[in-house]
Parts: sequence; structure tokens; C-alpha cells
Amino acid sequence: MEFNKQVNASMLLDRLTHHCYILETGNESYRFRQSSEEAKVRIQAREKLKRSGKTPEDSLYEENLF
Repeated sequence: MEFNKQVNASMLLDRLTHHCYILETGNESYRFRQSSEEAKVRIQAREKLKRSGKTPEDSLYEENLF
């Protein structure tokens, strides 16, 4: 089933771009930049947890303490 979806998407893109000119501006997209920054923050938080010896569950518990 997934294969058909991929083939259909590929065929659709081929039809849409067949008579088009695609211009690359060399600019990085906003969405790509934002997702990269979010991933960087998640990786840094994960590495910080590893260095502290705590588990992710420990940090969730500590955040919810009042």
C-alpha cells in the first residue's frame, strides 16, 4: 500500500514539474532552519542528561515538582 502512495506522489510531481522551470535561489528555507534549531536543542538536552547520569523520567519528575 505504501508503495502505491510513493509512486502516485512521484507521478504527480513529475506531471506538475514537466513544463515548469525550477529556480533555485540558494536560500535556506525557514522550515528547514527552524527544524534544525529544534533538533539541536533536543540533542543538547539529551547529551546533558547523559552527562548528569539521570534518566529522562527523572528530569520530567524534577520539572513537575513545586
